[in-house]
Amino acid sequence: MRRRRIHRVAQNFVGQRERIGAHVAGLAVRGQSDRRVAWVGPRDDSLVAAFVQGVHAVEPGTTILRQWSIDRPAACKESALTAVGRGATVIMAPRGLCAAAALDGAHERNQPGLELSDFQLPNVAAAQVVHDAVHGRYHGREDIVFGAASGAIGVRHLDPLLPETVAVQARAFAEQLASGRTLSG
Repeated sequence: MRRRRIHRVAQNFVGQRERIGAHVAGLAVRGQSDRRVAWVGPRDDSLVAAFVQGVHAVEPGTTILRQWSIDRPAACKESALTAVGRGATVIMAPRGLCAAAALDGAHERNQPGLELSDFQLPNVAAAQVVHDAVHGRYHGREDIVFGAASGAIGVRHLDPLLPETVAVQARAFAEQLASGRTLSG
């Protein structure tokens, strides 16, 4: 019974990072005549689906380029360069060295890049676990799920190539997501 409840709670948090990142990408291409953003990196259909849904919620006509690559920095950078060559004006990459290389490729072409870790705040989750342990509320062997409502998902860092207006709107969207209010584009 307990495991089923935790699973349901976890499903509510699936895609929150991707939705915020997608929101940022959608805002960044708003007003462009040929709106194209790209997902670069190893294939992960669930992450990409959340990203596509989020971009289309902000800018419905946006083309999402999927530029798959193996999880090696050189391949990820080449995929980002290819995506920019195909017209992408924002690059999104999942994590790690692949994301860092993909963002390097985007920056070589003076385009902004985003990675999922830009929307994670792990220090919030760690601080909460330590606080609960010190006060005797957490003893281990428990499933804990952190999402936007706990402050562990939000906007940590945005590419300086993005306009300040995008940053302000992105932070407002993350606050809406955290509060559970109706989300707007």
